[in-house]
Amino acid sequence: MFNPWLILGFIFALAASYTTGWKMATDNHKAKALDALIQETKTANEIAGKTEQALANIRIENRTIIKKAEKEIHHEKVYSDCKPTPDGIRLWNDAISKEPAGKPADPVPEPAKPAE
Repeated sequence: MFNPWLILGFIFALAASYTTGWKMATDNHKAKALDALIQETKTANEIAGKTEQALANIRIENRTIIKKAEKEIHHEKVYSDCKPTPDGIRLWNDAISKEPAGKPADPVPEPAKPAE
């Protein structure tokens, strides 16, 4: 017969090797994830550096264009020739007096009544 201590030692050795393998696989997975994170960080740093250089090369220039606009508004009367038509005046007066501008062409139909 087999010695029970030998069987127990064999079971312990199997459990220890399984645990060691599981630990090594977990460490390997974490190392790969860490490598991917490091690569992403390097890429992000490169992009940030290029962006910072591009922003440093931007030159802000403010220009005043108010005088040209004032001259155009004061000297060129664009809207002075805009006169409403007689129909436009009638519609405006009707809107002000809160009276309808005219009657609708067709009467509004009554809503349908539900069947009882």
